[in-house]
Amino acid sequence: MSTPIVSVPDVVLASEFPSLADRPAGTYNAKAKSWADSENAMSIRNREIALTAQVNAQAANERAVIADTRATDSNESAIAAALSAAQSESSNQSAAAIAAAIGDDAGLPSLAGNGKKALRVRADEQGVEWGPSGYELGDVLSTSRLLESPEWLPSDGSLYLQSSYPELHGVVGNLPFDPPAPLPSPLSGAGATTSVDEADGYLAIAKTTSPFVHMFVQAGDTYSALPAPAELPTSATDISLSAGGDYLAVIQGASPWLVVYKRTGTTLTKITVPAPSGSARLCRFSPDGTHLVIGREASPWIEVYKRTGDTFTKLAAPAAVPAGATAGIKFSADGRRMGIKANGHPLCVFSRSGDAFTRLPDLSPPASAGGYDFGLSRDGLMLFCEGRLYEEQEGTYAQVDAPALQGAPHDAVAFSRAGDFLALFGSPSSTNPGPLSVFSYDGALFARAADTGISFSGSGVLAGLFSSDGTRIIVSYSTISNVYKNFGYDPATLFHTPRVPFHAGGLRNYIKAKP
Repeated sequence: MSTPIVSVPDVVLASEFPSLADRPAGTYNAKAKSWADSENAMSIRNREIALTAQVNAQAANERAVIADTRATDSNESAIAAALSAAQSESSNQSAAAIAAAIGDDAGLPSLAGNGKKALRVRADEQGVEWGPSGYELGDVLSTSRLLESPEWLPSDGSLYLQSSYPELHGVVGNLPFDPPAPLPSPLSGAGATTSVDEADGYLAIAKTTSPFVHMFVQAGDTYSALPAPAELPTSATDISLSAGGDYLAVIQGASPWLVVYKRTGTTLTKITVPAPSGSARLCRFSPDGTHLVIGREASPWIEVYKRTGDTFTKLAAPAAVPAGATAGIKFSADGRRMGIKANGHPLCVFSRSGDAFTRLPDLSPPASAGGYDFGLSRDGLMLFCEGRLYEEQEGTYAQVDAPALQGAPHDAVAFSRAGDFLALFGSPSSTNPGPLSVFSYDGALFARAADTGISFSGSGVLAGLFSSDGTRIIVSYSTISNVYKNFGYDPATLFHTPRVPFHAGGLRNYIKAKP
């Protein structure tokens, strides 16, 4: 015999609590007692209501089971009696009516249209509602079944419109294709490459043979060469582009050591700047283009220029710079942190505020005194060097666990400007030059995003970097400078699902695409 559904008792409300005005009238105590009694009665009634709701829920469940059984029996009887059409319709209507009645009697949400969903307590804990069966947006499911629901998409790297799945794109973001697609090389040959830099669609490459500096402007997948400057440097050992590609700094091997060009349209014009104190090795513009840092071979080891329009003014040298020939200078994309490597000294980091550069405490553990490359994240809170990831906390960089990144030092290290990708180029060995590896970063963990299959021959990678918009990877080695599309699709309108490898034969992988 099934549990009966019973009427829910009426709510009992508490009486009014006495006020101070009741004291002179002599009714305060009586009203207080009446209020206490009513509170007790309300508590008892609330318990009765809760128990009644529990009984009704149990009754509703029993009736749902009965309804399901009756529907099954009805269908079997219909087949046996060759009256399937009429009896099936009647059975379905009866089941729907019973389910609706059960829902109404028990205060439950409608069963209609909620197949494969789970009943859960509402956030306000005042009732129940239908919700997802356990998978959240972006979760991946491996199954032997073929899913054709619009809520699930194959997690196989297929392309989709962002406008069709805006919520999923918000979770997945833009992942690089595997592997990156090579573009025609802007410049091959013309002597060994000594340096490369990119800023907002402009690419500069330094070579060992005249005209020594080559500048290109990007249009789609093509890089078009700008005319060589009318006044050439005597050589080019390092170069740096300012934001927008407006200024090109060149280190040459003879006095005055530093040459700066201003770009106007496609024309590069040499401008007058104060000479460094002696022979220089490296140069690097800050991301906003207001400071130019020069690394030298002798004291003062670091010199800083401030740019105001076309005027470059030499500032006082930062204090506590490493006393060795400069081997590397890099800024974080927001310009707040600057890393310096010098021969015979471990990597050190400076904070930048206005025109002031202040050295931060040494890394823990310190990076070695080797000449291996390093990279700073967009906000400077992460630093990667020699196969180790460091994280800054209150001005101190300490090593953190990053299993995906652990390994040998690399020839070149680059974070994308947005901070969502890290590229590691080669390894310092002519016999084992190593591959290009790309990792994605979601704000918490690094994960390998692309097994590129790209390796480098010769003596290793000279320079590697992301384009300013993160859509291209630029690498120079030997006499070659190559550009790869980090996205093999339009990242403004498209995205692709993660490519999940099969873990066993017959399994299919799907990603939850709709909330």
